[in-house]
Amino acid sequence: MPYIEKVTRAGRTVLYERSYSSHIHPPGATRSEKMKDTKESQKKINLRKAITELTILMNANFVPGDYHITLTYERDKRAETVEEAKRDRKIFLDRLRRRMKKEKEICKYIVVTEVGVRGALHHHMVMNQVPVEWIRQAWKHGRIDIRPLDDTGQYSKLAEYFAKYTIRFRELGGKGRAWTRSKNLFRPETKKKIVKNRGYFREEPGTRKGYWLDKRTVCSGISELTGWNFLRYILVKNDGRRGSPS
Repeated sequence: MPYIEKVTRAGRTVLYERSYSSHIHPPGATRSEKMKDTKESQKKINLRKAITELTILMNANFVPGDYHITLTYERDKRAETVEEAKRDRKIFLDRLRRRMKKEKEICKYIVVTEVGVRGALHHHMVMNQVPVEWIRQAWKHGRIDIRPLDDTGQYSKLAEYFAKYTIRFRELGGKGRAWTRSKNLFRPETKKKIVKNRGYFREEPGTRKGYWLDKRTVCSGISELTGWNFLRYILVKNDGRRGSPS
């Protein structure tokens, strides 16, 4: 019987999402009771949406060798509140964009503000490669740590970290989204279709030639939002670069 399949191609990855709905499901199948609309259930739903959105954006716009940057504060220059940290972040981005515009370089980024366990504020950023000195000159509050993105082209784990930072950000009074992005990022189209099948959809991820399955991305169960079964996973193109992470 039919089920819904969504496919999103982002960079070297393909995100597959299979699910049923109240209109598309096997005969006789029943929907599980949806989770009660509590703050905790809504938090889980919002987190999953944020992880999916950030994964797609990162995989579609950044490549091996681009940067994962951490902007930290020196003790005497620390932001005292989340809103102060957001202002510092904005000033940093304005400086960096001006420099890159002057040099006729494209600036692509996703940045999130993290509140540490002890309340220390700092920022995480994914951006395209630029001279490190430009970043140092734009950030006036402390040290920067720069690590190149790995050569898988699959950054869902990093996206998950970014998404989780948003929860604590809001819990401590942050307004709006904890993360922001440049307007020039490409957002791939998600193609949706109804797949006709004689039974229930397979709850094991599919495979395809030339791709490997990132087992860390396999997620299945009952949707807190709809009460119907779902399956989600990512395949990564195997083009001679590093294979599946251990």
